[in-house]
Amino acid sequence: MTLIIILIILTSLIESTIVPFPLTLPVVLALSIVSERQLFLLAFLSGIISDLLTGNSLGLTSVYFLIISLLIFLYRKKFRSQAFLYLLPFTFISVLIYNFLVYMELDILFSFFSTIISVPFIIIVFIFWEKTGSSKLKVA
Repeated sequence: MTLIIILIILTSLIESTIVPFPLTLPVVLALSIVSERQLFLLAFLSGIISDLLTGNSLGLTSVYFLIISLLIFLYRKKFRSQAFLYLLPFTFISVLIYNFLVYMELDILFSFFSTIISVPFIIIVFIFWEKTGSSKLKVA
């Protein structure tokens, strides 16, 4: 759990200082897919951490991460069967909506590049989850 919190803090810090792309969102997406448990508390806390570090309205990102985690939880079997086929368009749409909510602009090109940049973070979480195993890395 502490490694996941550190990963979320690092991505939020990088997102708020270096790159304008949402990096915490793909981490929450990937964790919601690979974990067997419901990660609603983790999604909420990662949104709060992201809001505090980026200076956004407190709670906006948290509610959005909760909605995304709920959608993944509801469609868990489809995401499990073909994770990358469903994850890429879902990430694109999620980033597009996130950019509209946070930055109040609907820029498809920016969302496309955000999705391309988000994919390595999703792959890192998948590989990290496979290496550590879900039994070693307890979440909530």
